[in-house]
Amino acid sequence: MEGLYSFWRELLKRHPSLIIDNCASGGRRIDLESISLSTAFSRTDYIGDIVSTQCHTYGIMLWVPLQTGGGLNVNIVEADDYTFRSIWSSGLVFELNIKDAQHQEDVFNEVRRKLNQYLAVQKYFYGDYYPLTPYTQARDSWMAYQLDRPDLGAGLVVVLKRPLSSFVEAVFQLNSLEPAAEYETTNLDTGERSVASGRELMETGLRVRLVKRPDSALILYDKKPQPP
Repeated sequence: MEGLYSFWRELLKRHPSLIIDNCASGGRRIDLESISLSTAFSRTDYIGDIVSTQCHTYGIMLWVPLQTGGGLNVNIVEADDYTFRSIWSSGLVFELNIKDAQHQEDVFNEVRRKLNQYLAVQKYFYGDYYPLTPYTQARDSWMAYQLDRPDLGAGLVVVLKRPLSSFVEAVFQLNSLEPAAEYETTNLDTGERSVASGRELMETGLRVRLVKRPDSALILYDKKPQPP
């Protein structure tokens, strides 16, 4: 391993803009030395279970902000937003498994739609990460997290309602907002907007309603300009 690190360091010395892909072997090659030299574009090869992918994200984003998990096999059957948003991190991988050339254009149109959705919010993955729910593998639970960009006065809340959950509403207390400031929240799926103070969002919380099973939501918040 020391030889591998030396090899990578010399490569980066000779080619400072080089990006080294660390295929992490189920996470076993993600350590402080390796992530200082490379990026885990494939953090694990266990990508068949969406709840497991959510749990991977929950834990790894606490200490490895730059990584990518699994590939979504983008065909029309699997192309629901809940599944797609479950694989999000600071990077994104698509698995283009096109079995029928007749539907190739449909598949690529779906990829474009989903890629545009992700790129619109990717910048928030470079902010501060706050889990909003406890860690659990239970399929009747919700998982949610907050991505905060204090430099932008804005952030994103990602909510994932798992397939066996019977609850239709949840309230999430946000983190690190300015108590006296006002924030506009926007549901990126429905377009619904509201205004609340930072104190209210941190103490009373952000209410999210999801009826389907499974379901998901993206809530953007943006600090309103202070009056002069």
